[in-house]
Amino acid sequence: MPPRGEQSAPTQNAVKRLFAKSGNRCAFPGCPQEIVQGETIIGQICHISAQSPSGPRYDPQQSVAERHDFANLILLCANHHLLIDGEPDTYTVAALVEIKVAHEQRSTQITDAETERVSELLVRAEEGSAAALPAKLSIASPAATADTKRSLLAATKALHAERTALVSANNGSVKHLGGAVLILHIHPLSAIESTLSVSFDQLSGNPDLFPPIADRRPRDHLVDFDGLLTGSNAEGLRKDQRAYVRLFRSGVVESVVSSVNRGQSDDILALPNIQAMIIKYAFLYTRALASAAIAPPYGVSCSLVDVQNMRLLHDFIPNNALSEDMPQGRLGQDRYDFVEAIIETVPDNVSQCAQRIKGLLNHVANAAGLQTSPYFDAQGNYELTT
Repeated sequence: MPPRGEQSAPTQNAVKRLFAKSGNRCAFPGCPQEIVQGETIIGQICHISAQSPSGPRYDPQQSVAERHDFANLILLCANHHLLIDGEPDTYTVAALVEIKVAHEQRSTQITDAETERVSELLVRAEEGSAAALPAKLSIASPAATADTKRSLLAATKALHAERTALVSANNGSVKHLGGAVLILHIHPLSAIESTLSVSFDQLSGNPDLFPPIADRRPRDHLVDFDGLLTGSNAEGLRKDQRAYVRLFRSGVVESVVSSVNRGQSDDILALPNIQAMIIKYAFLYTRALASAAIAPPYGVSCSLVDVQNMRLLHDFIPNNALSEDMPQGRLGQDRYDFVEAIIETVPDNVSQCAQRIKGLLNHVANAAGLQTSPYFDAQGNYELTT
C-alpha cells in the first residue's frame, strides 16, 4: 500500500485520455466487448506493469505515479484482463504496449462529453462496490461455542458437497463456460435454522454487493424462487456465464468462476491467483451479509473441479520465463475439496480475511506440493495485493 498521501489509483485525467482513445472497446485484438453500456461499466482499467510487487510484470523502477499513469494503463474486458495477468510470459510489457497502441490507432473518436461522463463512471468503479460499505462493520453476535462451530462446519460441508456436485455437472443456477472451475460458499450460522433470512429483501435490492469473481459489479441480475442471481455476461443471465453468484434466501452465498485455467495448453493455474480470488470475494460477501445484519460466524468452503492433469504454479510467471521452468504441482485429481474454515468476526480488510481462513489457504497450497501458503509473513500478515 502506498504511504499516506501517495497516489493509489489512476487520476481522472489519465482515465479520460484512456477512454477517449479506446473507441469504447476492449483493447485485446479482435474482442468486440464494449467498455461501457449506458451507465453499466463492462470493462476494467488494467495495469501493464503491476501496481504491487507480487503482480505480473511488476517494474520496481517505476514510481507510484508512473504505475497509475496513462502509459501504464490499458482498458480490457474482464476475460482478457484475467488472460494477460495469467500469462505474463506471453503478454509482456512490450506486447501489451504494442496491443494498446495498435488499438488506439484504429479506434474511432469519442466526444468530449461522453469521455467526461464515462471517465467519472470508471473512476468510481475503481473504488469497488464494497466502498459503499463502512470501513468497519460492527455487528453484535455471541461468541461461538465449540458445538456451534462443529454444527456450522458440518452444515457448510454438506451444502458445499451437494452444490459442488451440481455445479461440476454444469447443473447449477446457470450454465458456466467450462474449463477449471472454482466454487466458493459462504454459509452464515443463521442459515442452519432458517431457509428464509429476514435480510434477503434488503440484500436482493443491492446486487452490486455480490459481484461475480474477477468483476467489480454484476452485468446482469435477477430475483427468482431460489434467491438473487448475478452474472458476468453482458448479454444477460440467459447466456452461459464465466462467473456468477447465487445468494440463496437463507443467506448462503455461492460464487462460481469458470475457465480459470490458462496457458497455450489450457493447463495452467496460478496459486496466487486462486488464493487471491478466494480471499477477496470471501471478504466482500461476508461484509455484504454483515451489512444486512446477518451475523457471523460464517462457514467458508471451496473446491476446484475439472482440473485433472493441470499444473498449479507456485507463483505468477515472471517476464521472459517459461511456465515449464516454474515450481509447480501436478494436479492428479479431477476435483479438490478443501478444508472448511470459519470466519468468527467480520473482517475489516482482505489481510484479516486471509488470516481467518489460513487453514483453507494452506490446504490449497498443499495441492501445489507446498507445506503452507507462501504469502504470509512471519507475523501472519497476508502479503499479496488482491
